Amino acid sequence: MKFINKVMLRNRVLTLIAGMVLGLSGLSAQAQTYPDKPLRLIIPFAPGGSTDVIGRHFAAEFPKYIGQPVIAENKVGAAGAIGGDFVAKSAPDGYTLCYCGAGSSFMVEVLGQKTAYSAERDLIPVSLSHTVEYILAVKPGLPVKNLAEFVAYAKANPGKLTYSTPGTAGPNHLGMVLLEQVAAISMLHIPYKGEAPALADLAGGQVDASHATFITAPAYLKAGKIRAIAHMAATRAPQMPDLPTIAESGYPGFESLTFVGIMVAAGTPQPIVKKLQDNIMTMLKVPAIRDKMIELGVRPLGTTAEEHGAFLKREREKATRIVRVGNIKAE
Repeated sequence: MKFINKVMLRNRVLTLIAGMVLGLSGLSAQAQTYPDKPLRLIIPFAPGGSTDVIGRHFAAEFPKYIGQPVIAENKVGAAGAIGGDFVAKSAPDGYTLCYCGAGSSFMVEVLGQKTAYSAERDLIPVSLSHTVEYILAVKPGLPVKNLAEFVAYAKANPGKLTYSTPGTAGPNHLGMVLLEQVAAISMLHIPYKGEAPALADLAGGQVDASHATFITAPAYLKAGKIRAIAHMAATRAPQMPDLPTIAESGYPGFESLTFVGIMVAAGTPQPIVKKLQDNIMTMLKVPAIRDKMIELGVRPLGTTAEEHGAFLKREREKATRIVRVGNIKAE
C-alpha cells in the first residue's frame, strides 16, 4: 500500500511539473510572437483635451517601434476609473494598454471612492510616459515677485489670498494644499470646472493665484495676463529654465506634478511587459518625439517598469498624506 501511495504521489508531482513546463512554454511562445495583431490604447480622458492629444500622438508614433498599429480609444468617467477598470478586466496579453493618469492609478481610491477594481492589484506598471508639471502663477496686480514674497503676503493676509484650480481634489488642488502645509500659510480655494476658466479668472483678476500647467498657461504668460513666480516640480522646466523651483526657493524636497504612464492588466507575462517597456523607452529617447511632447506642455520620460512602480508608490503615499492632513474630500 505504501509503495502504491508513493507511486501515486510521484505521478501527481510529475503531472504538476509537466503542466508548469507546458505553461511556461506557452508563455514563452506567446512572448516570442507578440505582438501579432493591433494594440488598443485606452485613454481615460475626454476627447480633444490635452492628455487625449498627447495620447493620440503616442498611439501614432508607437507602431514604428512595436511593429503593430495602435488604436486609441477614449473611455471616460469616474476621474479615470472607467478606463482603468476596462484595462484591468481585459485579457492579460499586452494588447490592451492603459494611458493611466493619477485617477486611474490610485487617486480615486486615495479619496475613498468605490471602484470596480484595485489599481494596485489589477494593473501593473510598464513605463512612465511623461509628467505634467505646474507653475505657481499670480495675477499681474499682486504685489509679489517671487515665492518668498508670495508666502510673506499670504502670512500677512491669512485666509484672504485666493487661488483657482480646475476642481476639488485634483492634482492642482493637492499641489496648492501641499504648499499651504509646507509653508504654513492659509489660502482660500476657488474650484472651477476645468483649467481654462480657472486661468481666465486669474487673468481677469477675480482670483489671486493659480496652479497652472504648461499646456494652458503659455498664451496668458506671453500676453502678460498672468505672471509665473515658481515651478512646482523638483527640477526646472524645459519650457521655462529660468524659473526657480519651489524646492530651491526655500522648501527642499517640494514637488507637485501629475503624470501619465502605460499600464496593463495584472497577469500579463513579464517578457511582454519587458518588450513594451523597452520599446516605449526607445521611442521616448527620440529627439523629435521628445521635442513634440515638450511643445505640447509635458516632460517626456520613458522609464523601466520598476521605476514606474516605485514612482506610483511614492506619489500614492504623498497624495494620501496631503488628503489626510488637508481633510480633502472628493466632489
